Amino acid sequence: MRVFLLCFLIQFLNQIATAKCNSQTFDSWNILNQNYPAGAEATLSNYNWVDENIYTYSDGIFGKIREMIMSAKKHVYIQTWYFGTKTKPALYLADAIQRLHTKRLKTGDKSTVHIWLLINIISLQNEASERRKFERYMKKHGLYLDGIKIHVGFFKAKLLGANHVKTVSIDNTTALVTGANFSNSNNQNGFFDLGFVVKGDILTSLDYDFVQTWQSFVKSKEQPTKWQRQSSQKQSQCSPILFTRSKANPKITAKIQKNSMNDAIIQSIRSAKNTIEIITPNLNVTKLINEIGKAVLRGVEVRIILSKGFTDFAQDLPTRGGTNPMTIVRLHEVLSQYMTNREICESLKIHWYSIDGINAFTSPKPPANHAKFMLVDEKISFFGSANMDNQSWVNSREISLFVDNNSLAKKWTKEFFNPIFDRSVPIARCQ
Repeated sequence: MRVFLLCFLIQFLNQIATAKCNSQTFDSWNILNQNYPAGAEATLSNYNWVDENIYTYSDGIFGKIREMIMSAKKHVYIQTWYFGTKTKPALYLADAIQRLHTKRLKTGDKSTVHIWLLINIISLQNEASERRKFERYMKKHGLYLDGIKIHVGFFKAKLLGANHVKTVSIDNTTALVTGANFSNSNNQNGFFDLGFVVKGDILTSLDYDFVQTWQSFVKSKEQPTKWQRQSSQKQSQCSPILFTRSKANPKITAKIQKNSMNDAIIQSIRSAKNTIEIITPNLNVTKLINEIGKAVLRGVEVRIILSKGFTDFAQDLPTRGGTNPMTIVRLHEVLSQYMTNREICESLKIHWYSIDGINAFTSPKPPANHAKFMLVDEKISFFGSANMDNQSWVNSREISLFVDNNSLAKKWTKEFFNPIFDRSVPIARCQ
């Protein structure tokens, strides 16, 4: 009888602990109950750990990736929109693999680490030619190593339907989610990009996403296998993370996709009661612009950092949504029906990204802003591969994570967003 009561008490206490670790915010968004197309669904995991450090620029992001790869014991999953074999990030990867090999020689580990690299290429690129480039890269850097097997696969984008996701996952235990590519744009300091490290049950979603994408788009005898991660309640903190994604869509259209990522971003804006902070290269999605306007009208303070002159030509093409100056005009015209210009500028603070704190950085070249980040009510943090533009919301395959962690969001607002916003330059309408 005592054993029975003890078991019942343990089970009851475990249920109480589990109930405490959930997100009422994510439940209220009702994203998990939507019937999204396969490849565009959402999942929710509660027991996670999120590194409070945000890794920036090329050295910070790819230096952390090198450190993570050096700890690999079984496998590494990497996907990127672009992989330049002669770039600084590619050198970081080669160095990481060499160091991993040296470390394993010292420990006498005889098992094999499999490194799976999924690279997006466009329709005009020849897959055989791209594979030869990668083989030359491996030979040049001595990456044909005993105990390390590198598998390279290509996601061949149809028209605008690219795989824009950038993630690195190690042994189903640790992952880095970023907006940075293995490209020339990240030579030297590179773009102002961000990298976030996560651990815990979120790895189930991240790894499943990689494996599913590889198996769906890579025609190869070598395939990573799906498996279910064990729950990590005891190993991880209580940080609920909503994993969202979108499918690649090749069609040239201005109609945004129905997917978990787009819906979650909209719901996060709708749920805001006090503050919204956004960093993005471009902002031109009509539905999102409307929701930001509504948030301002209900008293939410909105702060946005945009890039000036970043890919303006491409953004101004038909169906692409328009440039950032166009978006600013649209927002102010709508709000001017209800507010004075001074009231708008006090509630909707749009700044141009700046490096020196005096002038807006106007070049599309590094170190331009390429970051994708949002904070809502100092509670919900958003990061991933998606920009706030039509390409990401209509065409590209993307993933984004939403973290429900009050202390983390407050820290990032105070120590990360505020300094960047303070050195950015107000738009001309509000100077």
